[in-house]
Amino acid sequence: MTQKVVIIGASIAGTFATSALRRNGFEGDITLISAEQSLPYDKPPLSKEWMQEKENEAPPKLKKDEYYENKRINLELGVTINQINPKEKTVTSEDGRVYPYDKLVLATGMSPRKLPHLNSDLDGVLYLRTFEDALALKRQAQKAKSAVIVGGGFVGLEIAASLREYGVDVTVVLRGDIPLKKVVGQEVGRYIKKLHESKG
Repeated sequence: MTQKVVIIGASIAGTFATSALRRNGFEGDITLISAEQSLPYDKPPLSKEWMQEKENEAPPKLKKDEYYENKRINLELGVTINQINPKEKTVTSEDGRVYPYDKLVLATGMSPRKLPHLNSDLDGVLYLRTFEDALALKRQAQKAKSAVIVGGGFVGLEIAASLREYGVDVTVVLRGDIPLKKVVGQEVGRYIKKLHESKG
């Protein structure tokens, strides 16, 4: 009987799990499920080099288009899973599609914490997680005069640097007075702060 692996989440972890399975000789069915409509893409560049490429509105793909067919990956785009049944070994999508599995990989990543009363429906309020979020931010950057970034972690600071490339006046709001202090230490955190301040 053919073994079935279902992977929920098509970012770096999920997509490279497919190649690891094939590389290690797995010949069964692999289904890669993504809530997004785009082919799997590389998320880290969205806040850095991709964000600074003004004319580029295509996502940085993780694999060539033909990879999924060549490696016999069942790619399910625009599918949101809202139920996992470990007893039956199935996952079910919002629209009722059922995917049976022998092994299940959860590679859904993280979502930004939404601030109370600041919904993305409000004009000028953006969150960054998906390619569509990044594209909206890039388009805003080309016409915005100023921006406030809530969060002084790696992604927040990368976006701040990218927005400065567009000439946007940027204010970063963070907890504490030194960015990334818990990650890189106080001395390096101070250096990062001075570097960003020197860029405006």
